Amino acid sequence: MTFAAALGLKEKILSGLVCALILFFLAVSYDASGGELGHPSFYGPTGLLVTIFTIALGFRPIGYTLGSSALEVERPFTNWRLPYSEIRAVRAPAEYPTFFTIGVWRAEGFFGSYGLYWNRPWGLFRVFVTDSKRLVEIIREDGSRVVVSPDDPRGFRDALIARAKLAGAAVAFAT
Repeated sequence: MTFAAALGLKEKILSGLVCALILFFLAVSYDASGGELGHPSFYGPTGLLVTIFTIALGFRPIGYTLGSSALEVERPFTNWRLPYSEIRAVRAPAEYPTFFTIGVWRAEGFFGSYGLYWNRPWGLFRVFVTDSKRLVEIIREDGSRVVVSPDDPRGFRDALIARAKLAGAAVAFAT
């Protein structure tokens, strides 16, 4: 069973602005090179921007699949898996912390928000969000959390709990 992960309005606007900013910097570096594509002052900034763009594009979440034994976050480069046996509870809508959160290894606002984050109440947690208005919080057996944003949060929550129970996991609704 697969759930889509479409970009929300805020994420679409931020992604568009970042793309426009990248095009602006490409134009500036082209101008600084005197219009020579082979000039080093063009390749340095261009290579860096293309690398950042490619990494952000490759690790963004594009969907969530409920397999026979694990939740899989679909990404263009490599998928991320969470076995059902590691899930304790699921909450939708999520109680996402609104206080100070540090992005340890993450991309923020460019094709969504995804990566590894830290804050005092939750500790380290993973985020695979494309729409900040559709959050689902998954609480793992070790107490850590994963936040996802399927297009149908409540349907995803119910299907995830049902699929995990079929796999023998003791998963419950979080309150």
